[in-house]
Amino acid sequence: MPDNPLPFARTTGFRTWAGLILAASLLSGCDMLSNSVTTDYATLAEARAGGLGGWLPDVVPASATDIHVSTNMDLGFSVGEFWFASADAPAFFMRLEPGAPPSAPFDSWSDTVVEYCEDGYLAHSIHEGRETTVFFCHEQKKRCDYFSWTNR
Repeated sequence: MPDNPLPFARTTGFRTWAGLILAASLLSGCDMLSNSVTTDYATLAEARAGGLGGWLPDVVPASATDIHVSTNMDLGFSVGEFWFASADAPAFFMRLEPGAPPSAPFDSWSDTVVEYCEDGYLAHSIHEGRETTVFFCHEQKKRCDYFSWTNR
């Protein structure tokens, strides 16, 4: 079994979170690797046309590129990353709440938030219906990792 079930994960926080998802799925009897789908898209338009649907929030900037998404419908989560144009930053961040929720359905959520902040990322979140999405964005790099889950 690979050490990193989400091959596009590039930060410590992302790897920590991905490891927790793997552990939770194994403990619950789910096979994380067979129930997850990881897909890469060059542009947001390609992702939307590819049927990504609700697993990529509507607030993602139209200029998003190099989109990597891993979704597990059984566990109700999606994680991913994307890059975006500087011109889209103000409108994107205005649609989000600053910060991350104090809790999430993961044991080391606070450690993940701290690790991203230590790496220069800012947390932003949005709640839409039963879905919560947290974006960890590095404004100078114009790059975001996101974690999305269904509130049950």
